[in-house]
Amino acid sequence: DNQLIQWESPNSILGAFYVNNVLYLQLKDKGLMSFMNSTLKIAGQGSQLSDAAVITAMLPFSENKILIATSTQGLLLLNNGIYQAFETPVQELLLKNPVTGGLNLSDGTIAFGTSRKGVVIINHAGDVLQIIDKEASLQNSFVRSMSASNDNTLFIALNNGVSVIEIPSAFSFFDEK
Repeated sequence: DNQLIQWESPNSILGAFYVNNVLYLQLKDKGLMSFMNSTLKIAGQGSQLSDAAVITAMLPFSENKILIATSTQGLLLLNNGIYQAFETPVQELLLKNPVTGGLNLSDGTIAFGTSRKGVVIINHAGDVLQIIDKEASLQNSFVRSMSASNDNTLFIALNNGVSVIEIPSAFSFFDEK
């Protein structure tokens, strides 16, 4: 133990995600691959997630499912090697406001940082529970990165600073319904 092992990728690495004890790599011209024991293996229909669909988040979703956020295809579920669109109320919002990152929160909700709409909090059905953006007093609506504490305090790196928000927040999202 305590040794550094180096591995050289055959293609440029576009993203890396550690989910359910597996390291996933999105490789240029290859798609999504799993990396185990210094070996690459196509993750499901990995080539479906090629360079055109930049993966911005991969999160454990349920027992056999992984939630994948992309900048151009919205949300997908990887279920036993098969990709399917996550057709939910939030899909259109995230296609118009690309996801920059995501987190599973300790209360079971999911937080997505976006490039134009701040932070979007959803439940597992994909219903929007909250939008925390510039209109809700966030310094800026472009989320660069997020981290969360065990008590759902979100630390949000923005274009122009850092915001700290407790979830559930006093900020709420109400639609026209």
